[in-house]
Parts: sequence; C-alpha cells; structure tokens
Amino acid sequence: MSGVRLDQAVAEFGVLPVDAVRGLAVALAQALQGVHGAGLVHQHLRPDTVWLTRDGIELAGIDVIAGAGITPPGYLSPEQSVSGTVSAASDIFALGSVLAFAAGGVAPFAAPSVPYTLFNIAQRDPDFSAVPEPLRELIAGCLRKDPAARPSPAQIIAYVGTRQQGWPPAILAEIDRAARTLVELLAEAPPAAHVESTAPARSRLGSILQASVGFGRERYVTLRARVGAQSVRTRRVLAATIVMLVVASGSLWIFHYEGPAATAQPVGISTAELRHIDSCAWLRAALGDSVALRAGPAPIASWRFEVEHNWACYADQQQRVNGDGMRLRVGVDLREVPPNRKLIDGITVLEDDAQQCRRAIASNDSGRRSGILVEFDEKFAEQQGCAVADQVIAQLARTLRTAPRSVDAAISLSAVDPCALVDRTALASAVSRLTPVPSVLQSVHYCQWFGSAEMTLLATRTSFEPTGSVTVDGITLLTGPAPPGPVLGCGRIYRHRMLDEKQYEAIELAIAGPFVDSDSICRTVESLLVEAVRRLPKT
Repeated sequence: MSGVRLDQAVAEFGVLPVDAVRGLAVALAQALQGVHGAGLVHQHLRPDTVWLTRDGIELAGIDVIAGAGITPPGYLSPEQSVSGTVSAASDIFALGSVLAFAAGGVAPFAAPSVPYTLFNIAQRDPDFSAVPEPLRELIAGCLRKDPAARPSPAQIIAYVGTRQQGWPPAILAEIDRAARTLVELLAEAPPAAHVESTAPARSRLGSILQASVGFGRERYVTLRARVGAQSVRTRRVLAATIVMLVVASGSLWIFHYEGPAATAQPVGISTAELRHIDSCAWLRAALGDSVALRAGPAPIASWRFEVEHNWACYADQQQRVNGDGMRLRVGVDLREVPPNRKLIDGITVLEDDAQQCRRAIASNDSGRRSGILVEFDEKFAEQQGCAVADQVIAQLARTLRTAPRSVDAAISLSAVDPCALVDRTALASAVSRLTPVPSVLQSVHYCQWFGSAEMTLLATRTSFEPTGSVTVDGITLLTGPAPPGPVLGCGRIYRHRMLDEKQYEAIELAIAGPFVDSDSICRTVESLLVEAVRRLPKT
C-alpha cells in the first residue's frame, strides 16, 4: 500500500496530535460503516492493519467470513476474551484501543504477558495516563465492557464531526516517499509472462474460479476511508464493493515485486551473518583503547562487558553506577528507530534523538526491519552526549564485513533461526487460522505465529530455575510455576547447553490464547518443542 502503517508512524514520528486522532476516529468509523453494512465484522482492527495515506486511511485485514476469526490478544474485546463472542461492537472496542495507541503510544490494556493482558481487558479500566484529556471521553465510550453500551460508527462520526485536521507534516512526507518508492518499483517491474495452456478453456476457467474462491475465503479485502466527509452515496458504494468482492472471490490480489536478482555483493551484513557475531568483542574493538568521555579518556581496561540474555552486549565502567553504560544489540527489531539517515563509508546509519543516543544499521536483507543498534542508558547520554555513540557506530559501519564471529557459533543458539525450527503444518493442526508466515517482532532470536492462539518461540540465555520437568521421546523439557488465574496456554523450556554454574542457553516454546484447552495444548507444545530440539546444533 502507498502509505505508512499506523504502528510504524507512531514508532518513527511519535504519537498523533489530538486533532489527527479525531480525524483517525472518523476515518475508522466510516470504514467500519462499510464493513458492518455488508454484514461483516472486521475482527483484525489494530495499529498494524491501519495505513495512513495522503487523503485518509486504508484499512487492511478484513475477514470476509462474517462472524469468524480472532484478533491477537492485545486488541481483543472483553466478550472475545471471555466467551469468544464477536460482533460489530467488538470492532468498536478495537477502534478505541487503536485510538488510545495513536494518542498515547501504548495499547490501553498492555501487560507483560498474554494472560495478564486478557485479565486487564476483561476486568480492569483502560490506562489513559498517556492519552490527552480531550480524547479520553471519546475513547472511554468505545472501551466500555458492555458491548451494548458502546457507540455505533455513526454516533462516533456525529460526536467528532467530519471536518478534521490531516496528518502531521512528517508523516505526510513519509507517505509521499513511500508512494514514490511504490511507483519506482512498479515502473521497474517486468511485464507478466503469458503462459499458454493446452487445457480446455472451460476447465481452465473452472480451476481459476475454484482457486480464487478458496483464496478469497482465507485472505483480506481492503477498504479505503477518507478523513474528510463522505456522502451517503459514497458509503453505499463502499459497502456494495465489499459485497461484490465477497461474492466474486472474497479477495483482493495485491501485486508484490521483489526486484531483479542481485548481481553484486550487497553492501552491509545479512541477518544470518548477524547471528554469528560476538557482540562484546565487536563493541570492545569499536571503542578502541579508551572511551572518550567528557571528563577525559577512560581506559578500556576499566570497562566491563557482559553478554545479555538476547546476546546483546552491555558495557559500563567497573564501578558499575546504575544507568551509566551502553549497549550493542545485534539482530534487533529496528522499526522503532526514527529514519534520520546519514552515510558512513557507503553504509546508511539511522539516528535517534539525544535521549538514548540510539544509532542503528539495518541488515541488507531485512528491509530495515532488523539490524544492529547502539544505545546508551539515559543517564549516560545526558552526562556524555552522543559523541561516543557516533564514534562507535562509525567504527561498526566500517567493520561490518569483518565483525568478529562468536567462537562457539557452531553450537550456540545465537546462530539458530528460531522460525526455522517450527513445522507450520504441525502447528496449523492445533492452531486454526494460522498466519502464512511467522513474525519476527523483537529480535532475530524471537519468532511468533498468530492465529486462533499465539505461539512464541524464543532462543535465549537464562538462569531460570524450573519447578518441574517432563520427558517426551527421551528429551527432558522443563516447566515453571503455573500462572495465577485461569490457564490460557502452556509453555515448555529445553536446556540446550550450560554456560556456567547457573546460566544456560535454552529455547522456550509457548502457545497462549483465550480458547485453548490446557491439557491438549501442552501436548502440542511438547511435540513441537521436541521436533525443534532435533533440529538444533549438536553440543
């Protein structure tokens, strides 16, 4: 789509101003009028399915099967989290959560785990601490626990009004940049090849229709809603368009062009190569013999370097004052780093503001989704400024192709792609409506699948002390204490290798959701984890 996703816009440019959030509310309400008017429920309204465009929004992810599907836990409504009931009012609740995110930068029921998030949705009031006062009444109405008490899309439009301000200039500039990129890609795309078939025309047509209908039942339609006022005729056309899409095939085909095959060695470093890097050796080398602090050079011998749970490296002086250090994260999600750019030896470096002196370089095969990130503790950034960060990232940019590799990469989980450890077919037998591909949301060591439940697979360094264990096919899997409240999932841990007396490398696999059966899902978790273990490097 020729726009900017809402979650990316907030991450890169900050929360939307009050008037822009009001405009977003009207645009989403108008979109839902079309969806609900066609007898459908969207079910997937969340920041990553809302695209901001020059003249309004594009809403992706509509489920074409009325009354089916499930939203990921953070944007479920109370009735979905408790009983699985879904209705048009569920979309209004999700709309309120999206507005709270756009206005405050965080979902209103966010919690560290899926069970706690579901508990907050069902039992607690939304957290409006980051939401501006003028928006709280509107959003609170959408987030009422009782579905019957929530406003309709028409009531939201009447409450807000249709004459609203557009997007901030920085977002409009990014939308224009994305549109230019899309035009360039389409211009470079080769013409579609014509393939002759010897099959009878009627047979070919039947196959095409059958495939189209099958595809449409599993995919999404896209609905455009404008920020400005829409006429009654326009809204009717939107609703009719959805019905036509459902009747024809239930799908909208979206062209995706990968571009010509590369003929030269790409600049930078790949995601697979990032997994083999020794982050502490690289950071130490980038700092040189001393660190140029404002008070004077600090010899590198006075610094300590510690490998963290996600193979990041944390460095600080040995007196270890809290909040007085820096961190090199390798293979981390970069989508929250603003796209302020500069070139160092032909490598694009992304820069953040001075609060944490974040400096990043994307891997050359991730589309800026992952890469390396240098960041300071806030206290350290305040005291030292960002000169050291600039020095470090410049040296990292110059040594991307020669970065030191981990000496134990051949047996370490740091070099393993966790998404490659899971058989999607086996997972789909237990989790319905599974996404076609997994998501890598936090780092290259974290993999997540969405469907009727959420599956996460994490490679980590940990000192977690298990409370029990189970043996499956001769493989010992560790268990932890049961969480408080209702059981909404199951998790197991496999200890891959010991690093010292307490710490070890492990993979953790969990499946969680409001409708899982705890006994059967644990058997699924154990079966999937055992198969994953068999694919691990031998120690």
